[in-house]
Amino acid sequence: MITEQVIKKLITETIKGIDISRLGIEDNFVEFGLDSLDLASILMAIDERLGVNIPDKDVDQCSSIQGIVDYCRNKEVAL
Repeated sequence: MITEQVIKKLITETIKGIDISRLGIEDNFVEFGLDSLDLASILMAIDERLGVNIPDKDVDQCSSIQGIVDYCRNKEVAL
């Protein structure tokens, strides 16, 4: 199961130097200071490591840790 902790760990491993303790689960990545390349790196890591492909049309749903967790859980249910 994909949880908040799993996504936080993945973000920490993907985005070097991020202080994940300052990023709340509802915080928007862009407002936190991440750019589109950071988000693309996170989404690629989710695809590669967790097997969840997030198409471009759904990226807006994944603008926070909670958004990613919810999206992944919905994908699991749909399978």
